[in-house]
Amino acid sequence: MPANDNAHSLRLIEAIRNIKGNDAANAFADAHPLSKSADVHKKFHWACDICTALNTQFSKEEANAIRRSCRCGDGKTMAREISACIHKAGNIVEGCKLFSQKNKYAFLEYVTEHELIFGYYACVCSCIKRAEGTVPRRWCECSVGYTEPMFKQLLGETVQVTLIDTVKSGGNRCAFRIVW
Repeated sequence: MPANDNAHSLRLIEAIRNIKGNDAANAFADAHPLSKSADVHKKFHWACDICTALNTQFSKEEANAIRRSCRCGDGKTMAREISACIHKAGNIVEGCKLFSQKNKYAFLEYVTEHELIFGYYACVCSCIKRAEGTVPRRWCECSVGYTEPMFKQLLGETVQVTLIDTVKSGGNRCAFRIVW
C-alpha cells in the first residue's frame, strides 16, 4: 500500500475524520493516498482527484467544510500585518490601501463599511502552484478556511468569507469576499 504521509493528505484525512468520522476518513485515506515524496505533477493530479471524490461522496456543505478545515496556517501573521497597516493609516480604508501598496503578493480592497476583498495575485498553495493546469474551485476552499479566522481575529467579529475567484481555476487572482 502506498504511503499516505503528505501534509496535505494528512490534513484532509483529519478534516474528514472530524466531520464524518473514522470509518469515512480511513476509507478515503485508503482510496486516495499521497506520499510526502510525491512530485509536483502527482500532487496536482491528486488534488483534482480529491475534488471529484469529495463531490461524489459528500454533500456540498460537507465537502466545503472538509476543504475549509484543510488550511495550511492560522493567518495570525497576516492578520498582524493588516492590523499594523490599518493602525498606521488611521482607518480601514487607508489601511487597505497601505497593505496593498506594501505587498507584492497580496491585496486588500475596501468595498463598504462591512465588506472587504482579500486575496493574492498568484496561487500560494504549495500542493498545486507549480503545476500547469486548472483545478476545481473546491480545492481552493481551504483558503476560505484560512481567511475566516484571520479576519475574525483582525475585526474582532464573526465574518463570512466567500470564494470569489482563483488563479488555478482560471481567474486572474485569488479573491475572497469578507462580510461582517
